[in-house]
Amino acid sequence: MTLLEAYRSGALRDFHRLEPDDFQAALGTPHKADRAALSAAVTAYLKAMGAPKSALEAAKLLGHPDSRVVMTGQQAGLLGGPMYAVSKAVTAILLARMHTTETRPVVPMFWVASQDHDADEVKSATLLDLSETLHTLSLPLPQGRAIGRIKLEESWLTQTLELLHAFDAPPDFKTPVLESVTRCFHLSSTYAEWFARLTLELLGSHGLIVIDPLHPAIAPLFAPHIQRELQQPVGSSRAIEAAAVRLEALGFHAQLRRTTGATNLFLEDESLERRLLKVSGEQFDAATRASLETVLASDPSRITPAAGLRPIIADATFPVAINVLGPGELAYHLELGGVYALHGVPQPLIHPRMSVTILEPPVVRILGKYNLSASEFVKGGRAALEGKLLEQSSTSQTFKTALDSLGGAFATMRESLEPFEAGLGKALTRSESSFKFNVTRLRHKLGAALLKAETTTQTHLERLETHLLPNGAPQERVNSFLEFQMKFGAVPLERMMKLEPSGTHSLEI
Repeated sequence: MTLLEAYRSGALRDFHRLEPDDFQAALGTPHKADRAALSAAVTAYLKAMGAPKSALEAAKLLGHPDSRVVMTGQQAGLLGGPMYAVSKAVTAILLARMHTTETRPVVPMFWVASQDHDADEVKSATLLDLSETLHTLSLPLPQGRAIGRIKLEESWLTQTLELLHAFDAPPDFKTPVLESVTRCFHLSSTYAEWFARLTLELLGSHGLIVIDPLHPAIAPLFAPHIQRELQQPVGSSRAIEAAAVRLEALGFHAQLRRTTGATNLFLEDESLERRLLKVSGEQFDAATRASLETVLASDPSRITPAAGLRPIIADATFPVAINVLGPGELAYHLELGGVYALHGVPQPLIHPRMSVTILEPPVVRILGKYNLSASEFVKGGRAALEGKLLEQSSTSQTFKTALDSLGGAFATMRESLEPFEAGLGKALTRSESSFKFNVTRLRHKLGAALLKAETTTQTHLERLETHLLPNGAPQERVNSFLEFQMKFGAVPLERMMKLEPSGTHSLEI
């Protein structure tokens, strides 16, 4: 059972406050946020970013005394990052639309992870053009500093535009994307801001609020909650570690672990290096509590939360009712119940993001030929296609008949051995398993042979892998959404906006 399946089934009920899909309870949970102050700060930020009117209207609605937020977010990836970042944002937008009322507006918010310092996670982009050429670019981002502190270099735009100019797509669709990428770059000073502006240009008109927690208009909002964490700097780490032990006792991998003395806070030093704060006893190793409080007061953007604290800081600040999460985020959110309790923050509803695979016409035709779904191929790859070939092969029936015959023969032998010692029955069971394993193995080999026998089939496999499993990983985890904008214009996003905000979707273009 996967972690998502366990969450959905209730097997991990002790690790989260609300039942899956209990939107009524989530939206009905009171939140004491200073909504007027939040609305003013977010509006100031969005105006500085040149946000669309719909995003500014959403920021105004945030000031309503009973407003709620659907929160999601992602690292600031090159060219918008992998396309699941858009899937997250669209999920939040659709949920907000579904649950907003005249007396309780619900607004979608996207947290740009500008505080994160893992440059390797955000330095690359991959796009597949209409000629089925896979283009990849990696920029030489500096290590160790927050992505929101990395100043843009003109050479990065040059490299990016070289890739996009080489991308085979209709000029009517490609040109607006080139202009957007260039415009957002020139208006931005940091790598995270470039990402935030692109996200606003893509989704701000749908009412998405984008926030950068390092921005001077936004960072002070979190200071009271960082201050509270400074008072008990290892309490959250102990809560996470206790949850990790419980989760692993149930047979699941714990995404977060905390060693003795590790806190959930980072301090940015004068060189802009981001270092995890640790304590010995009750004392911080790098500074005194008083000096850290001075830093927080003078520049709240220099003390930032680790992954085990960031959701709590966001949810304590904004009136968050629903958190839209990817699979990895779900894993560590299930360890955070104790941290929410320490801060006196009711844990929002956990809602897994929708998963979207975009299918271009050639892919639709190939999948149809083999009666194969996109999700089957993404999950099984080559083996999934081999299985469909076997289903269509008359030889496959021979193997099925053989297995059925073997099962009958062994059942007859088992009956004849019942009067004798149990050891004979066990030996027969081992023999049966061995025979069936060998027949099944031969069947798999037949599937591989069928795949190799036809050049056309081999070509189809390669095309499916190129589109659906680029670089061996699912499309949504590798390719930038901008690729589909450049190939098909506004259609992919328009169709995503009509999907249900959960589950797995195959979107034909």
